[in-house]
Amino acid sequence: MHEVERRVLVFLPRVFGMDLSITNHVVLVWVAGLVAGVGILPVLWITGGVPPGLLEYAASWEFNGPLFEPLWRGLAWVDAPTAVGTVLDQAKELTGWHDFWNRLYPYRYPQFLAKLVLWALLGVVVWRSLWRREVIASTGWLFGWVLLCSATVYPWYLLWVLPWAALCRQRAWLALSISIQLSYLPQLLDVPLWPWYYLAVWGPMVLILPRSFRWSTD
Repeated sequence: MHEVERRVLVFLPRVFGMDLSITNHVVLVWVAGLVAGVGILPVLWITGGVPPGLLEYAASWEFNGPLFEPLWRGLAWVDAPTAVGTVLDQAKELTGWHDFWNRLYPYRYPQFLAKLVLWALLGVVVWRSLWRREVIASTGWLFGWVLLCSATVYPWYLLWVLPWAALCRQRAWLALSISIQLSYLPQLLDVPLWPWYYLAVWGPMVLILPRSFRWSTD
C-alpha cells in the first residue's frame, strides 16, 4: 500500500480491528449497506415506498450523461424499441402471460433501455470494486464509474471524484473539472447540449484518458 494510503487510512485497523484485505472489503461493504439502510428505512416508511422525488430524478432527469447521451441515441438509431417489442411479443406467445408482458411495453423507449444497460454495467463495476486492494484508488475508480454511468452529470457532481483523483494524480478527471464548466452554457444560453457542447465537455477527458487510465497512488 502506498504511503499516502497508510496516512489517510491509518485509523481503520484501530476502529474496525481489521486489515484491508479482500475479505474485509466485503465486510466493509455490508457494514456500509447496514448503515445506509438505517438511514433509508425511515424515509421509505414515511413516504410509503421510494420517495417520489427520487423516482422523478431516476426517470426524468437526463443531462450531460457521458455514456447515456450517445447510448440512447444509438439505441434509437438502430430501432432498439422495435426489437425489444418483438422479444416481448415472442415471450407472450411462449408463456401465455399476456398481462405480465404487456406491462413492459411502455418502458421500451431508448432512454430507459440505455439506463438499463448502464445500471447493469454499474452493477459489474461495483462487484469488481470489491476485489481491488488499493482503497483510495478503488474508491475514486468506483465513484468515477458512477458518474460515467449516470444519466445526469452536473459540474458539482465531480466533488465525489476529485479528492480521489487528486490523490491518484488522475489527469483525465482533473482536466474534466475544467471542461465540465462548459455544461452550464446550454442552460444559460438556451442552446442544445448535444453534440457540440457535449464534445467540448467530455472531449478533453477522452483525449487524456488513454495516458491516464489507471487509478493508483503509486
